[in-house]
This record gives sequence, structure tokens and C-alpha cells, in this order.
Amino acid sequence: METADVAVLSTIQVGAFTTSQIANGLTTSDVAALTTAQVAALKTTQVSSLTTDQV
Repeated sequence: METADVAVLSTIQVGAFTTSQIANGLTTSDVAALTTAQVAALKTTQVSSLTTDQV
């Protein structure tokens, strides 16, 4: 994940990634695949419903 992507994430958005969600398929490559625009578009509810396919 690039610095720009990290900067766009708010504390609320980061907090919405639960341990179980990360364990259920979010890999480093999935996170790295997010573009700045995609990260900026995330809402808390969208983050909590992400699946591996959606990522």
C-alpha cells in the first residue's frame, strides 16, 4: 500500500477491519491492489462487508 493510500484511510475505516475479516482472506496483495480512489470511496459499512472477491 502506498503512502497516499494510507493517508486516505481514516481511523474509523481502519477500525472497521476486524481481526476475523482480515483472517478470512485479506492478504497483503489484496490490500496493495487498492487504489487511492478505491480507498477514498470506502465507507465503514462497505469495509465491513468486503469479501475476498470484492477486494
